[in-house]
Amino acid sequence: VPSVNTQLMENEEQDMVRETYGAILNSLNFKIQFYKQSRLVDINEYIESLDVRIQNEKDELKKTGIEEYSFFVKELIRENSVQTRRDYVVISYQEESKKKTKDDAESLKKYKRSAKDEKELSEEDEMFQQERFFKKAYKVLTQREKVLEKQIRRLGVIPHILEDEEITELLYTTYNKDRSVYQSMKGKKPSDFGGIYVKREE
Repeated sequence: VPSVNTQLMENEEQDMVRETYGAILNSLNFKIQFYKQSRLVDINEYIESLDVRIQNEKDELKKTGIEEYSFFVKELIRENSVQTRRDYVVISYQEESKKKTKDDAESLKKYKRSAKDEKELSEEDEMFQQERFFKKAYKVLTQREKVLEKQIRRLGVIPHILEDEEITELLYTTYNKDRSVYQSMKGKKPSDFGGIYVKREE
C-alpha cells in the first residue's frame, strides 16, 4: 500500500484523511494486520548492467565516466546501508468454528475406507479436507481483498495486490532477513516448492 504524506496537507485535509481512515477501519468486519518492512537495496543487477556497458563502450571518455560512476555507487552502498521501506496490509483468514457441521460429516463418510477408520482419517480424507479448506479460505480472502481494496481507494491511493511470486518473496525475506540479502528469491517460482499452504503450528 502506498503511503500518504499528511505533513504536506492543510489541517482540513489532514482531518479528512483521519476521518476517512477511521471510517475504513470501522467498516471492516474481518481482521487485518499492518506490516512495515525495511529491506536493504540490492544493486547487484544494476552494477552488472554497468559492467556490461563498460565492456561494450567504445568511447574512452564515456567508458571512464561509467567506471567512475560505478565505483561511486559501490562506495555509497558500502558506507551507507540504503534501505527501502514498504507498507503492507495483511488480510487474515480464520475459520469461524472448528466444529464439523452435519454436511461435512456426511461428505467425509463417503471417503472412509472402512468402519475402522471412523475415528482416524485416512491420507485421502486428510487431503480432501485440506483441499476443501483451501478453496473455502481462498474464496473468503478474495472477497475480503475486493472490499479492502475499494475502501483503501477512498484515501486516494491505489493498493497493489501481491501475486504468488511476490508473496513468496515477502514471506522469505520476513523470516530470513540476513540470508535474503545475499541469497535472494529472484527467479524462483512458487511451483518450485511443495505444499498448498503452511499450517500455523509448523
